[in-house]
Amino acid sequence: MLYTAKDVIGCAIDAADGEVGRVKDVYFDDETWTIRYLVVETGSWLNSQEVLLVPGCMTGGDPVAGLFNTDLTCKQVKESPPVSSDMPVSRRYEEALHDHYGWMPYWDVPLYSAPGLFVYPPVGGLGVAPYREHPLNEAESALRDAEVKKREAGDPHLRNFLEIKGYDLAATDGRVGHVTDALISVDSWRLTHIVVDPRNWLPGKQVVIDTGMVTSIDWSESRVAVSLRADEVREAPAFDPRRLDEERYLTALSQYFHTNAAAQTPPRSATWTGEAPFA
Repeated sequence: MLYTAKDVIGCAIDAADGEVGRVKDVYFDDETWTIRYLVVETGSWLNSQEVLLVPGCMTGGDPVAGLFNTDLTCKQVKESPPVSSDMPVSRRYEEALHDHYGWMPYWDVPLYSAPGLFVYPPVGGLGVAPYREHPLNEAESALRDAEVKKREAGDPHLRNFLEIKGYDLAATDGRVGHVTDALISVDSWRLTHIVVDPRNWLPGKQVVIDTGMVTSIDWSESRVAVSLRADEVREAPAFDPRRLDEERYLTALSQYFHTNAAAQTPPRSATWTGEAPFA
């Protein structure tokens, strides 16, 4: 099942001994669209500070019900290094954060990546443990230290979702609307799709674009570019939040964009026959 970013943001985080706060935003890798952190605004007991939690420490929950569970304690979260979602996340901060919890740093795992296009039915998760089971050996530590020195200012691909909400969407032949939401898989913790309002054509209708079709994000111009023409964006699957748990809808989303990516000039009118899966 997929969830909207709107559903995930605002969810309460229920720790082993009480609620620790609510999700305020998510940090994701703008190359793989993998969610690295949940930005959690803690309750009054911590004067509403913000902390980061890795998705892997969530043990369950339901965004529709507005709740995630974790086996962390309130004390652990309270003593976590605070962060500001308005500032870049430095690698030094990430080191301190992961050391505090004993988490496996994602930059130590070469297979920590995500497929280019959403696949349904799923073929398996990312397979990354949230906690480190063994200390790094000397060679691994040296490699990590070298990486830290190169990227001390922070991961240039680590971005927060609320920053791109409202960005213009640029097709290969011009602007076609703006980003209004995203779809998230909590199985792989990845932004699988962006939701776009192409209001210049169809007022009220929003469409879904697979993040694998995104070619670049221009932060200075507040623009997301995709490898689709304007008419192809217009003909993309309609966004229907009521069907995000429907197997037929998810399968159709996956097939649609895989067909698109496989064809140089996709015959849109011939892609689907019979009853339209997005009707």
